[in-house]
Amino acid sequence: AEYMGVAAVGHFYTGRIEADGRELGAWPLDAHHVGLALEVLQLADLWGVEFLRQSAEVFLASPGVRDVYNVLDLWAHARAFHAPQLAAVCLFDARAMLSTLAQMPQFERLEPELRDELLGRRK
Repeated sequence: AEYMGVAAVGHFYTGRIEADGRELGAWPLDAHHVGLALEVLQLADLWGVEFLRQSAEVFLASPGVRDVYNVLDLWAHARAFHAPQLAAVCLFDARAMLSTLAQMPQFERLEPELRDELLGRRK
């Protein structure tokens, strides 16, 4: 298994983020690579490296990544790791899928603050 910390540090030397012999933009849109991109997003937030954050956001915002099963989790990660572009895309998608999402366990697990934002409730 890849450890994205090594790949992310490698970016400082090579200017590239690679896993499985491919650059981030060419990763397959599968659960393994989505998990790696989330690790890059977390490390970028921790280290304050804007390019890494934006690269992970672009991959995670790809239409083939987000679906009814993961959009709420991706949105929560985007909020936690200060990824505003990804958060906006996920929120838009989640609102479009709200009637379905409201019946799923992921909806029940949302923090109250996130649920209120999703439902458009003001504090």
